[in-house]
Amino acid sequence: MDVRDLVRGHYGGRNLSDTILTALAEAGTDVEQITAADLFPLDQLHAGGVAATRHALDRLGLAPDMRLLDIGCGIGGPSRLERRTTPR
Repeated sequence: MDVRDLVRGHYGGRNLSDTILTALAEAGTDVEQITAADLFPLDQLHAGGVAATRHALDRLGLAPDMRLLDIGCGIGGPSRLERRTTPR
């Protein structure tokens, strides 16, 4: 299978929000009160998970007056983690 087909199949599904909400509900999460931490198991889909994202963010040395553009972020896990952990 072509890598483009793999990427298209992974990210091209419909009703992504419904899929995520169903997975969260099945895991026992109150989907009416979702937090960023509830999404971490679903949106840190890379080697190292949340710990690797925190390490990368720490290495960036972001200051409160800086902005971060996360390209190819899927549903935004790394950006959401940065926003949650950086004082504003």
